[in-house]
Amino acid sequence: MKQILFSTIAIFMVVLGIKAQKYESIKQYLILQTPEKAKEELDKNWSNPKFVAKPEAYILKASVLSALGSKAEGDAQVALIDESEKHFEEYLQKDPQMSLIKDPAYSNTPIIIYSSLFNRGISFYNKKDFQA
Repeated sequence: MKQILFSTIAIFMVVLGIKAQKYESIKQYLILQTPEKAKEELDKNWSNPKFVAKPEAYILKASVLSALGSKAEGDAQVALIDESEKHFEEYLQKDPQMSLIKDPAYSNTPIIIYSSLFNRGISFYNKKDFQA
């Protein structure tokens, strides 16, 4: 009886550990500066309702997209940064205290979004293509 109980508890702990690893493996790709692999892993898990139920999923997606957007050029950069900003806003709604922003994998996300939007504004202003 004890063996059945302990083996059930052990299996339960393993399953919980595997679920926690989904976020950790994607964060490791971000820390290693391979956002392409992080996006692949993120896209695999994004359809799972349990994965997107936590605020960490949204800051993770914002971090991955902002990292990809900082490497992209032109319209691809605009699309990635805009989508990153959207997911960051969703994260802020789910976690108003921003408790995860101190994590090294996520700390640059708002800076990348801000600097990309700032540079976009500067280039728009320098074009002097204003509508009257």
